[in-house]
Amino acid sequence: MLASRANSVTLACIPHHCCTGLNTVVQSWRGRLRPGDAIFSLDIGYGSVKKMLAAVAEQTGAQHVEMAVKLPLRCACVRCC
Repeated sequence: MLASRANSVTLACIPHHCCTGLNTVVQSWRGRLRPGDAIFSLDIGYGSVKKMLAAVAEQTGAQHVEMAVKLPLRCACVRCC
């Protein structure tokens, strides 16, 4: 399936840094987010990503919701932890 899409690609770019790529994706959401929408992220995420999400939320009127991850994680399926 991916190979069939590769033939239709008209433009591709390789970002110099991973934050550049992430910022490109997050900024593309500006045209889609509206007041009342929510962007969810985890509290263990990178600070730069949190700042990107907060900025787009502020620009669009959406809400940035950060969910807490309780550490250490416990396995619920097997008594391994």
